Amino acid sequence: MYQLLSAFLTQKTAKAENKEMDQLIRHTTDEELGSVLSDLWEDYELTESYDSEIKTSFIQLKHRIRIKRIRMQTIRFAKYAAILLLPVLSIMTTYLLIERKEYRSENTYFTVHVDPGKSSDVILPDGSKVELNSESSISYNNDNKLHQRRVSLQGEAHFKVTKNPKKPFIVSTTFFDVEVLGTTFNVKTYESDDINTVALMEGRVKLTTLNQGKNTTVYLAPNQKAIYNKKTGELTVVGMDNYSETAWMKGILAFHTETLHNIKLELERKYNVHISLNYPSIEYDSFTGVFANKTLGEVLDNLKIHYGFEYAIHDNKVSIYQDKKVLQ
Repeated sequence: MYQLLSAFLTQKTAKAENKEMDQLIRHTTDEELGSVLSDLWEDYELTESYDSEIKTSFIQLKHRIRIKRIRMQTIRFAKYAAILLLPVLSIMTTYLLIERKEYRSENTYFTVHVDPGKSSDVILPDGSKVELNSESSISYNNDNKLHQRRVSLQGEAHFKVTKNPKKPFIVSTTFFDVEVLGTTFNVKTYESDDINTVALMEGRVKLTTLNQGKNTTVYLAPNQKAIYNKKTGELTVVGMDNYSETAWMKGILAFHTETLHNIKLELERKYNVHISLNYPSIEYDSFTGVFANKTLGEVLDNLKIHYGFEYAIHDNKVSIYQDKKVLQ
């Protein structure tokens, strides 16, 4: 790259070499480019077209930069330095900035992933705020020139969308799209869950299922929740409690008539464990309760009282089994 950039500065490159340099720049980090440009500066020499006074000033400038003592002592010296730098830096800076901008504009799709047991806040390019729950990911385009704002979600997220009537905000999931203009809502769409939900806190949203040959559209009002059954393709709308839908944002587990099967999935995500449920007869029994800032053991102890099971924890593995007293 050094040779190509050096030839480019002296206008000795052919069109084919310019293309080669373009490809190199596109696949070079900013740090590597900075190092090459630093070497070019060190090795750069003035041509015979510059008079001796300017050449002397140039040598002095390079020396001062090298020992990190850049002190422009006179206006005259600064003038010469500017004259020298303009032909070199203006060409290189313009070229590199244009090429870098074009390169980045082609790669503006970002993905944020949250590990098990964690959560994360994301600020989208339009100012919308997203909080991602454990084992969730969101992908979005950073280009504000697009006619719509579209993000893709896997897992669970709470959205507070910046209003912009000219640009609809769309959350794409595997089974449905949620379209809004500016509102607050929660989307839960884990791959391991049989049920996906959209809960609306403020504003209004439009939800459209993506079933092959049979799309369904519903509009949600505040305090309503859309429930989509992945197995049957059925979509229903029910009233909901805001607290239960957003408790996870405060690190709280809130269950409302939830089956042990689904509770197991929530615990696995929150505590980053694998749970073996070896008690089939209680797997779909319901439970209602709230756990605030509890350890996994504390949660299991409470569930144990309700369901009558025993459990064992080894490293990140949990085994739930039937109480031997029940078998007797």
